[in-house]
Amino acid sequence: MILPTVDPAMSGINGDTRIGYYEEVARNTNVYAYGAKKRGGTHGHFFCPTNAEELLIWDGIVCRNLNTNIAECWMMNQSNTFDREIMEAMHFRRWLDIKACLKQNAFWEEKKKTDEGYDPTQKYHLVWDVMTHNMNQLIDKGGLDLTLDETTWPNSSYADIQGRLQGKKTDKGGQHVLLLDSKRRYMYAWTPRHKFFEVVQPFTATGPAEVKRLVDNITPLVVGATKDPTDKRKQIFSECVHITMDNLFSGDEVLRYLGEGGWKGTMTCRRDRLPKSVPKKYFNFIKAAPVNARSKVARFETPIVAVKHVKQPDSDEPNSDTEKKANNYTLCHVSFQSTGGTNISTVNALSSVELYVRDRSKGRGQQKRTWGIEMNEAQETYLKNTVQLTRLIKCSCIGI
Repeated sequence: MILPTVDPAMSGINGDTRIGYYEEVARNTNVYAYGAKKRGGTHGHFFCPTNAEELLIWDGIVCRNLNTNIAECWMMNQSNTFDREIMEAMHFRRWLDIKACLKQNAFWEEKKKTDEGYDPTQKYHLVWDVMTHNMNQLIDKGGLDLTLDETTWPNSSYADIQGRLQGKKTDKGGQHVLLLDSKRRYMYAWTPRHKFFEVVQPFTATGPAEVKRLVDNITPLVVGATKDPTDKRKQIFSECVHITMDNLFSGDEVLRYLGEGGWKGTMTCRRDRLPKSVPKKYFNFIKAAPVNARSKVARFETPIVAVKHVKQPDSDEPNSDTEKKANNYTLCHVSFQSTGGTNISTVNALSSVELYVRDRSKGRGQQKRTWGIEMNEAQETYLKNTVQLTRLIKCSCIGI
């Protein structure tokens, strides 16, 4: 359903506005094999035209393979790696032929790095566009709590989408930023992370710029929002949603952009992006506070809460960023001592913040132990929304 094996225009479903995938890939693969690869049979290898069904089998082999070397799936003398289902589905030589010619995009339309509008994801972004668009077509009503985070894959090539990484399980690879439902496995939007995007003030940092791109992407999905006539996506959000994200995406400009657009947001805040209008000394900003009796007791002190109600001037002039009249909004910054100094910034998300204790338990029977953990509304809102994303990534293997 999400990756159609037939052209949706010929699916027989009335009003089917999904984007086709496997037939598009088969067409581009065949053109690439007979064009750029010159595998028509006059000289060199001959490529037998492929189709959507065969490409679906090819993808199935990739997903089913558990070996470091996929060729071992066809080795009958290797009892611990041999896979009869794969061997009977496709010959290894055919699998290699398709691999050599597989093409998602129209290769003759590819732009070079020096061309205007160059996109380093042009070779593979079709599958991501299809997944997000077709997921939208299958949803009747979207959730009102979303989570935004990056997903990472290891790769040591010199492609423009790859780069050096810090704080990840791999030191080199690529990253995409996903916007997903906090409660269900729905992906609403995505954006790649690379340096070829145009820098728009004041979103000069990577994280805030990605937030703006993703929010602009889902703005037409709110019921009653203005939508381009060529945009076939359904309006699945009954109102502007609440988005949870980590400190890479934090900042005053993000909070302002979300608030003026009527969105809601909760995010951990980086120590160098604390609210600029409040002196830093009033927040918990020490990077590595020692864990001792004093810091443990401080966890159960009432959080520091800074609230600002932003009222827009009475004017019909549109906002320069959102291109529409800005909304009034409420900023709430919560600073407290947890395992370290913690700051959470919110916009239009919290009506109150109080300190309370949640019980935690481990073990069973006589070995069971229970203890209390400090908690407040900002911390619990953030944790409950981000834990779903962590589970999704682990289950679907879309990142590390």
